[in-house]
Amino acid sequence: MTSSWGGNRYLPFAFTEYGILHLANVLHSDIARKESIRIIEVFVRMWKMINFHQGILKKVDMLKAKYNDHDEQLLLIFEYLNQMEKERDIELDCQSRRKIGFRPSSQEHDV
Repeated sequence: MTSSWGGNRYLPFAFTEYGILHLANVLHSDIARKESIRIIEVFVRMWKMINFHQGILKKVDMLKAKYNDHDEQLLLIFEYLNQMEKERDIELDCQSRRKIGFRPSSQEHDV
């Protein structure tokens, strides 16, 4: 929360790795130095994990894009197959119908 005059009303509850490094330079006790080193090590591990997960997320995004393209291509193939099936059904339906219209007497008995 900030005051209307500027600045923070409360002390922060979190530190950055740079703040911890500055704190380690100011405090001269052995316990403070050890704890500062441990906290910096935690920050280093955290950054490594974040970078590792970012790499994994990029690979997942690449795979999604690759397979998304495959999905579109498969949908297009299925559309073509459905269209060909409809055309074949129409053609078979037309062939199975009895033709209407004038027929000479020799063709009447052929059907």
